[in-house]
Amino acid sequence: MLEKNPTDTPPVFSDGIPVTAREGHGIGVQSVIYYVEQEHGQYQFYLDGRDFTVRILL
Repeated sequence: MLEKNPTDTPPVFSDGIPVTAREGHGIGVQSVIYYVEQEHGQYQFYLDGRDFTVRILL
């Protein structure tokens, strides 16, 4: 699965994972990571031009 969302403000990455200091944000990324790891899959977050992209392999 490959999903893209356009962004004007690029996210900050730490060890390949987007992070934020904003309270109440980042829950979606944490949920994706949790689910994919439970299924022994792989995930990748990255910028593709102006698109924030996540690739998931299950």
